[in-house]
Amino acid sequence: MSLNLQALFRPAAVAVLGASPRADAMGTYVARNLRDGGYAGEIYPIHPTATEVEGMRCYPDLASLPRVPDCAVVALSADKVMGALRDAAAQGVKSAV
Repeated sequence: MSLNLQALFRPAAVAVLGASPRADAMGTYVARNLRDGGYAGEIYPIHPTATEVEGMRCYPDLASLPRVPDCAVVALSADKVMGALRDAAAQGVKSAV
């Protein structure tokens, strides 16, 4: 059996669930570090009401994205993680952290 980890280690697009207009939110740190660290792929901050995070367009949910991301970073409170992972799997996201 062969396991392809490309979507996890070399994603072309990453959704960051939990990105927020709050500069100190964990998801905002992740989105900012991806951008400022030279990540060349698409970064999709996800927040239910925000339209922009750190100058990046923000989307209300995974279903609203222009493409299915290869990886989802789930920076949400513990009670929301399983629902977010189920949603990511239902949308076709191949990996998550």
